[in-house]
Amino acid sequence: MPPTEDGSERDEPAPPPFESTQDHEPVQKAQEKDKDLPTFDPTWTHPDGKDHFGRTEKDATSYQSSTTDVGAGSASSSSPGPRRGFLSKLFGPKKPDAVKAAAKEKEIEAEEFTRWGPPGSPLNDMVMRYIEAIGVTKHRLDLIENKPKQYLRLLRMGYFEPIPVAWAQDRRGPLNRPPLEMGGFDDAGEERLYWALNVAGAARGASFLRVDDASMMAQQSFRVMAAHAVDMSWGSPIDFCQQGKTKKSSYSKQVPPAPVSRAVEEVRHLQTLGQVDVDTMILMDCSGSMGREHLGVDQPKHIDVVHNVLFRAIHHMETRDAFPDQSGVRGVETVLFNSSAIGIGKVNHENFVDQWPRIRRMVGGGTCVMQGWLEVKRRHFDLHGGPGKSWVDPKFGQIAEPGFTKLSLLVLLDGEAIDMDEFELELLGQSWAYVTILLIGRESCPRHFRHAVELERVARGNDHVQFVDCQGRIAERLMVHDVLKRVYAETAPDRDEIMDPAFEHEPPTYTFLA
Repeated sequence: MPPTEDGSERDEPAPPPFESTQDHEPVQKAQEKDKDLPTFDPTWTHPDGKDHFGRTEKDATSYQSSTTDVGAGSASSSSPGPRRGFLSKLFGPKKPDAVKAAAKEKEIEAEEFTRWGPPGSPLNDMVMRYIEAIGVTKHRLDLIENKPKQYLRLLRMGYFEPIPVAWAQDRRGPLNRPPLEMGGFDDAGEERLYWALNVAGAARGASFLRVDDASMMAQQSFRVMAAHAVDMSWGSPIDFCQQGKTKKSSYSKQVPPAPVSRAVEEVRHLQTLGQVDVDTMILMDCSGSMGREHLGVDQPKHIDVVHNVLFRAIHHMETRDAFPDQSGVRGVETVLFNSSAIGIGKVNHENFVDQWPRIRRMVGGGTCVMQGWLEVKRRHFDLHGGPGKSWVDPKFGQIAEPGFTKLSLLVLLDGEAIDMDEFELELLGQSWAYVTILLIGRESCPRHFRHAVELERVARGNDHVQFVDCQGRIAERLMVHDVLKRVYAETAPDRDEIMDPAFEHEPPTYTFLA
């Protein structure tokens, strides 16, 4: 207080009270409204003995003991204390590892529950079977325990679940986007494919690396050296190159196929014993390259190779059809694909001549094998699905239950499809599907050998996939023998059946085709 003239202190008048210019009515109304709200009662318990957060008394006690203040003289946790700055967060005390691990575990459980449903549900069981089928069960558990952040990232990218139907139909979907890491991959689909192959291969000491151009050229050269002349006893006077339609009548050298997969041998043996059912279908490439002339190379068009091979093979395949249609007609369900796909029903030796013009007119467009695969799945599930055998998920489409009818699929392909990685990735998780690919190519073509090397690598990583490589001028009966041996295994036609003169009749001439 300021002193007076005589030195004594003088009382100063008190400042006027602060008067707000704002209206107090909204605040008063809010306070009156808050009176009606329930207050938090820390002693409240759920009828099941749980607190507000769904914890039992034991869980709450454990949580409180893990979050007590560290060190003597620390402030009580009930008081908020000053706000921590950047340096305080950086160099200050950290949360205990156990607390962080528990939080991350809860986050993973919540994400899995959101995506897959509770354990024991049909969707969750399907995802667990998929994880087991692609061979990453142990790797998943290791990630959850040791690298939870990485697991959560892969989980949210869909690495541990089948390819959604929407992704398979979208050419600009997540699998067609740029890869996440620098690994030389073409897209995210190829990156995920090699991730699955390497994770599953690590358990048996196998490695699947995407080779660079120099290494690819070396492997292509190795395949060229592995090709050798065919056994002339398989030759036939009605082979395409023996009818004067090519300048050369000699057969091109071929690379011998790998032995029949053990998985195919086992499932066909179980079929013989009557323990499983196996149906057979054909998926045929009808893209524009199938009808292209080979300028400067003396060999038939790829569609002509397919015609002659299929014309011979269909006689042996229809007699092995275990699922004739309602009229008793036997044959092979066939799907054609290019940029789209269409099913043409059962093909046999009686309707082949009528079906072939339809097949030939389909030639043109791009090569989208996933379109054909989705049509194959739809037809296979329509024929063999139903209650107790399969069900439909809105995201992943048709889902097979254990014991579902197996599929042995013959794919006739003449080059790499734009979505080949997605197709190969899809096959990793389809334990009910067994695929044999006949790869048709131009003689001594580097692109053909490159695709063959990639298919060979995938077949090593997935024993449900086999492939046969043919190039140039082929001995058609030998090619039919090699292909059907991998489609049917122990029930395949032997040499005597394929060489039977009853099947040696010249294909018809389709004079009305352009």
